[in-house]
Amino acid sequence: SYDESRPDERRFTSMNEGDDAAALDRRLEKEARFDPDVWIVEVEAGDMPIEELIPIVTL
Repeated sequence: SYDESRPDERRFTSMNEGDDAAALDRRLEKEARFDPDVWIVEVEAGDMPIEELIPIVTL
């Protein structure tokens, strides 16, 4: 569930940094080895900018 009155409690980091699917897969595998409880979420936002749907943390 998501509490709209407290949107900053969940933060997401965009991992897609281009069209290199193999590099993205390697990165996600590495994250899963480091944190087996990691949540990996794929969002199909359509024409809406993803930043309008969820708070994105810039590293």
